[in-house]
Amino acid sequence: GTTGRLVLQASAESNLKRIALECGGKSPQIIFADATNLDHVADNIMDGAYWNMGENCSCGARLIVHKSLKAAILQKLVDRIPDWKVGDPLNVHTKAGPMISQTHTQKVMGYMESAKQQATLVVGGSKTLEMSDDEATNNFIDLTIFDNVETGMDFAQEEIFGPILSILTFDTEDE
Repeated sequence: GTTGRLVLQASAESNLKRIALECGGKSPQIIFADATNLDHVADNIMDGAYWNMGENCSCGARLIVHKSLKAAILQKLVDRIPDWKVGDPLNVHTKAGPMISQTHTQKVMGYMESAKQQATLVVGGSKTLEMSDDEATNNFIDLTIFDNVETGMDFAQEEIFGPILSILTFDTEDE
């Protein structure tokens, strides 16, 4: 976006250094109708969507799944959510820690509220775990899954950098 344009402009105005820009994206995970071993697939979806609380540029935050497999994979994902304990990152049983800051937590929760108006909340959808009375340190968000997501919805297009998985379906590979 804006930062990429500024870097590109600065490069052009200096000595035309070669640069490559990664200007954001919304990495999809795609499941075709012939997928097998859905347990293994579900484990990988969880890792792709929730590793580092979704705060990484290659977060697999969009699951595009063939409609014939959606119910089965959705159930497997919901069943795995309790295994991803959200909490103190120093606790060996914790798999998902806090957001980077209170400001970012509020931004992610804004996307969450928008998503609740547009799609179907399956699991999660709120702040969780109050570790102290200090609001600035309570930056924990439930791992969240939204279903019935359409490509035009803002949270399905923008990088959220948070623990939100959007499920979209398709019928044919051409879609």
